[in-house]
Amino acid sequence: MLEERNADRQIVNCKIVFGSYAVLASIKNAEGAQIVADILADKETAIFLCVINFGEIYYIIHRRNGEQAAEEVIQSIL
Repeated sequence: MLEERNADRQIVNCKIVFGSYAVLASIKNAEGAQIVADILADKETAIFLCVINFGEIYYIIHRRNGEQAAEEVIQSIL
């Protein structure tokens, strides 16, 4: 549904701040994952993630899948 509403928009050459749920959607291939993938594919787009959201991602993955999974996700983001 989200992809359909944004299908006609192109996000190129800009600055984007990802929230924790954008990253989690990408990891879980949930709704919005394709939009995140499209943004990541644009090498001219600057992507930011605040430290609070970084911690939230770690916490959610750790709670659901354990410390090792959380560490792997964090390392893949870095």
